[in-house]
Amino acid sequence: MPPASPPERSLDAVRQDLTSTLPVVRAQAVVALAQMQDQEAIVPLRTLLHSDSSATVRGVAAIALGSFKDTASTATIAALLAPGQDISPDVVLDALGRMGDPAGAAAVLPLLNADHDVLRLQAVEALVAMQAHAQGNAILRMALANQDVEKAKNFAVVLGKLKVSAAQDYLIGLARDTPASPTLSASYLALGRIGSTKAIAVLSEAIGRDFVKGRENAVEALLLIHSPEALPRMFPYLAHDDREIRFSAAEIIAQTPDGHSGPKLLQALETHAAKVVGPAAYALGRLKYLPAQPTLAALLANPASPEREILARAFGWMGSKDNIPLLIQTLREADGEGRYGAAWSLGILEAAEAVDDLQKAANGNSTKLANLSIEALGMIRSEKSLPYLAQKAQTHPELATTVLASIANLPGTQARLTLEKFANHKDLRLSRPALQGLAQRKDADAVPALIQMIDTATPDNRKQVYFALSAVTGHKYATASEWRSWYAKAQAAPVSSPARD
Repeated sequence: MPPASPPERSLDAVRQDLTSTLPVVRAQAVVALAQMQDQEAIVPLRTLLHSDSSATVRGVAAIALGSFKDTASTATIAALLAPGQDISPDVVLDALGRMGDPAGAAAVLPLLNADHDVLRLQAVEALVAMQAHAQGNAILRMALANQDVEKAKNFAVVLGKLKVSAAQDYLIGLARDTPASPTLSASYLALGRIGSTKAIAVLSEAIGRDFVKGRENAVEALLLIHSPEALPRMFPYLAHDDREIRFSAAEIIAQTPDGHSGPKLLQALETHAAKVVGPAAYALGRLKYLPAQPTLAALLANPASPEREILARAFGWMGSKDNIPLLIQTLREADGEGRYGAAWSLGILEAAEAVDDLQKAANGNSTKLANLSIEALGMIRSEKSLPYLAQKAQTHPELATTVLASIANLPGTQARLTLEKFANHKDLRLSRPALQGLAQRKDADAVPALIQMIDTATPDNRKQVYFALSAVTGHKYATASEWRSWYAKAQAAPVSSPARD
């Protein structure tokens, strides 16, 4: 028998706790009612916010009202940021962020100049959550007056996230003049978020620098800008000595479609220059440039070729099944990274003829190949794989997360019953992913078994049972009694599964 859970309290009992003489009980009741999304609690929560003697209770009431999106309380909560208040500013910012009401944004602006970096970050997050676009020019004026490089980071972040296009020149100046630092990284990403084509040159230069975080943000920025103007600056990087720089450039080429990129990449690939093969194959695959298939196939078939995992994955990205036999041949190799890309592509291509070979590959000594092969079996969705996968979960529980996710992808009643069996297993490595798999399937036929599991599951797993029931039925109940009551009523009528995405 699983350990006994604490008794579940009724909604009325929790509401009554709002009038307790103990502040800690009142605060706990506020939190519980917010979690239950009890709309009837809003009025008494307003009263607590205005007049409770405990700053803790008023603080949690503010957060709860924010969770309820009670915009009538925005002004009262924002006023708590004024000097001399006894509620911590981080609590107030949390409440305003949850509220998401731009009417409270002006009160937050002074905290962008706070001495504590954590408080500045919370102010940024609150302004973004409030969609404080109307404050963009005011924030830019503050940024222009600022002389602190640490605070400049926060100004860059908020200006970018609020898409303040008027900040373009300010941000380009930061990107040009700031040494490698979090502030420089933030300026790059902000330029992307505002869609600054004027910044393409400075962002492209950042791709080739040793500053890794700056490069990552510059890549993301150029992807957000999504302009072919960046492409001529990327092709020279494909032969760079640094592999990360080569693939950063390839990512931008791959995600910025342009009619000239495919032929240029193929021409680069045909040079067989070792440094170019991986990034060129990656970009060609992502662009689905089918004329490159013969060259990619010739390179993959040669065990001496570099970047064979990427070469094999290119066929999966292209979505062409012409080279499935070559991928199976690569998967059968005794060693080498080409097997990893082959397993992945065979799954993406739903190559049913590869099921036996994938099962053999999953039995090998490579954990990476085993996981990729098992994932591929789930993508192929052949019921033929079920006995093998069920046995694999039993004998190799360390792979259970991957195995049970693949079983969840398989069609048919037996796959569901297998998940139900593992969901009742005492080993959390098996029961947790099995419950997640039942939630993923959204199969109404699993409801009776899940209801039974409320009584048999461990307290930790019971929450997973509730989550699975919510995913299957579309209802959101937080207690066993609510689920049992719902099920008793639902038995009189069929349960329909929510529409799949």
